[in-house]
Amino acid sequence: MTAGATIVDLAAHPEYAEIVAFWVDREWAIFSKRSFAETLARYRDTPGPGKLPITLVALVGGHPCGVASLREKDSFDWLPDICHWVCGVYVSPDRRGMGVAGHLCRALEVRAVQLGIHQLHLATETERDSLYHRLGYAEVGQTEHHGMNYLLRKSLLSNKTYGGGDDAR
Repeated sequence: MTAGATIVDLAAHPEYAEIVAFWVDREWAIFSKRSFAETLARYRDTPGPGKLPITLVALVGGHPCGVASLREKDSFDWLPDICHWVCGVYVSPDRRGMGVAGHLCRALEVRAVQLGIHQLHLATETERDSLYHRLGYAEVGQTEHHGMNYLLRKSLLSNKTYGGGDDAR
C-alpha cells in the first residue's frame, strides 16, 4: 500500500468525476471511441453502493491520484458471455511506482467479494510481469485490438485475503 493513500468510492464523492473522466478520456478515448462528455457521463451516473459499476479513486493528501473501475463488461467485448471486468486502471504520472494501482485493484477485489463476485477479468497490453500478473492474474487468451491485448483472469477464492492461498503484494 502506498503511504498515505486513501481509497474512496466515486459514487460517494462525485466531485472527483471530472478528473477521473479526464484521465480516462486522455488515456483511452481513441480505444473507446467515446467523447469526453460521454466518458464524463459514465462516471457521473453511478448506481450507488452495492451495484456495478464501481469506481474507486485513490487520494493522497486529499487529492485524487488514481482510479480503477469494476464493471459488468469492459468497453470492448473481449470474451463474450464473461462478466466482471477491472477497467480503467490509471495512476497520475507523479504517483506511479508507489503502489497506488495495486492498492486500487486489491480494494476492487474486496468489493467484488462483498458482492458475491469470485472471478475478475481484465485486458492489458503488457504480456508478462505486469502489475496484474504480480497481483495473481493469469493469462486466459490473447486478441488483436489496437495492438496485442492479453486477457487475464483471477479467482478471488484462492487469495488468502478472502480465505485461500496466494497473497499478491
